[in-house]
Amino acid sequence: MKNLLKDEMNEAQKEKIIQKIIKAEKLRPLRRVERLVKVPVRTFFYYFLAALGHLNPYKLSFKTLWGTKMTSYLPEGNTFYYYGYCEANLTNFLLRFLKKGDTVLDVGAHVGFYSMLSSELVGENGAVHSFEPTRWTYEILKQNTNKLSNVTLNNNAVSSQKEKISFKDYGPGYGAYNTAHNDGSTLKKKFKTIVIETIVLDDYCKERKIRPDFVKLDAEGYEYVILQGMKSLLDEVRPIVALEVAGGDEWSDNCKKSIDLLLSKKYKPYEMSLDGFISPHIIKENYDYDNLLFIPEEKNIFL
Repeated sequence: MKNLLKDEMNEAQKEKIIQKIIKAEKLRPLRRVERLVKVPVRTFFYYFLAALGHLNPYKLSFKTLWGTKMTSYLPEGNTFYYYGYCEANLTNFLLRFLKKGDTVLDVGAHVGFYSMLSSELVGENGAVHSFEPTRWTYEILKQNTNKLSNVTLNNNAVSSQKEKISFKDYGPGYGAYNTAHNDGSTLKKKFKTIVIETIVLDDYCKERKIRPDFVKLDAEGYEYVILQGMKSLLDEVRPIVALEVAGGDEWSDNCKKSIDLLLSKKYKPYEMSLDGFISPHIIKENYDYDNLLFIPEEKNIFL
């Protein structure tokens, strides 16, 4: 029986977490020795546990910045363990933007960091729908969200049509690289091919009468195909979309097509700063790994 956490996050708690994240980000550019000087115990265990994870991936439980227990495989969960969060700009944006009663689609939920955070922010009157195709990752996602009554889990890939697709699975510890993208991943590691059933977001939301306020897309190069299956949502419901962008030959076509599709639907691009505020974004030819926001041109988001 699921039970939503009783103590939902208030504005003061959100701001406290935002400031913790801003402070923690100062560690990222530091060299290993400098990190050891500033945060000796946590940094030592971070590198020690990461080294063990690269030798043989294993599960580890720890707490998020808002105090909820979370489990992930190492080495891919290193960031969660060391910092307590994932991408700083997107995390802080969600802390500022999501409100009680909102509906979130978390596509590429992985082990559930954003699903867990969104659950806290939208409260018992809101809803989070999470989509994770890889079975072993899904099982950890289920473990991380099993007490959250406002989270609905889907062990499916998301696509432009209902079908079965081949999916590259790099195994525990490297699930963030799993993809249905034809060019695969930049990860130089053996994978196994699994067959996954897909769902279409337009159909999923229509059948359940869902009107999402926010959609997070993180599908390792498969975002354009997913967007093709949510054209009705983009035309009629007009949710805000967070799109993962990345450079390199294997991602550039997907990135460009995804951006062009959103622009054609009269969405405007925004970038998120470290503190979670947004500003207009000028589209580039190439991108390093990042997340962009696409907001319907008729919406005013004061951040």
